[in-house]
Amino acid sequence: MVAREINHRSDESSNLYETTRRGYLKLTGAAAVSATALGAASGTAGAESYETITVGSGDTYVHRVNSGETFQNKLIDITASNAEVEITGSGSDWVIRDIGIKGKCTSDDKDQMITAEVDSGSTGLIENVYLGDGAVDGYQGGVFVSLEHAGTLTIRNCNVQEWPDNGIYASAPGRDTDRDDAGLGEVHIESCYAKNNNTDCYRLGTDGSYVRDSVAHVNGDVPDKGGAENARGVWVKEGGTVEIENCDLLLEDPDASYCVWEGDNDETGLARVSNSEVVARDGAEGKYRGNVDTSNIGSNPDVSVPDGVPTSAADAADGPDGASRTHRERLPRLERRRQARIRIARRDDGRRARSAAVDRHPHHDRHLGRRRLHLRERGSRESRNHDYLWKQR
Repeated sequence: MVAREINHRSDESSNLYETTRRGYLKLTGAAAVSATALGAASGTAGAESYETITVGSGDTYVHRVNSGETFQNKLIDITASNAEVEITGSGSDWVIRDIGIKGKCTSDDKDQMITAEVDSGSTGLIENVYLGDGAVDGYQGGVFVSLEHAGTLTIRNCNVQEWPDNGIYASAPGRDTDRDDAGLGEVHIESCYAKNNNTDCYRLGTDGSYVRDSVAHVNGDVPDKGGAENARGVWVKEGGTVEIENCDLLLEDPDASYCVWEGDNDETGLARVSNSEVVARDGAEGKYRGNVDTSNIGSNPDVSVPDGVPTSAADAADGPDGASRTHRERLPRLERRRQARIRIARRDDGRRARSAAVDRHPHHDRHLGRRRLHLRERGSRESRNHDYLWKQR
């Protein structure tokens, strides 16, 4: 592996730095403030590589991903006080992949780490991203999909934890449909992990959008947002019809409200929940609120991190072992469990069938008969021998 480190600091003489209320560091390609080789893989051609971008105290790392561009293999370190990140994907056929944000966001700005919108008829992809270190109390969010989003955005294999203002906020494209700039684009959330986010883990609001093969879990305090804690699992807003499929939803803390919350003050939509495990307990308000249809719902959620989701910033920046890039088809978690139950049932049925077949076999009957006769005869001999020895005493 090859890693490069890029350190960012406030430097008014640099053309990469703008003097604003906060320092905005704009870095693209080779225009780095400084770059240092940290290490190299031993002799393997085509080794994966990533850059470590260190954001200084009070600074913001800004990067825009435009049509046809890919932004990947970056570890962005915001452990410094009030350091921040703003990554924006916009246009058509862009990709944000293998990005890890290291450190809890301590900025008090009302910003999201990643903002996305896709042109009509086009696609965008956010994949293998780690936003698991979260933020302090405030109004910061993980991923935000803007009002103008009109295409199809896929958010896959992402880890989003402990954000006060939504984990993945993707309902805005369905807002104010009478406005000319309302995009009504679809958002597809696949194989993601969201934990202890205030407001909600996933928020959707347009027809055709879904959450699939994903986890929403609240089991502790969530970051405060304006004095309130109201952590939902999935919030369906803006009147859209949204599918929630093969998901594991578990709320088990008083900071949590409902596993699936449909509706707001203005619109009524529909949340369809299917083939999922849904549980609310230990102070959470309940499983469903609003217009929710359910089918094949269980009560044993698996809230472990799904396969392919990064568990650290370095894990994300380094990239997966090729599986995510080719989007290897994986069976949904519930489907794997269902097939495992079928295999166990078939195994048990097979054992019972073999046992019954042996019991019915005529040779087996004759064998059992001879065995019983042998035991009776041996018992008789042992009894006679015992009587003989007793008489000899």
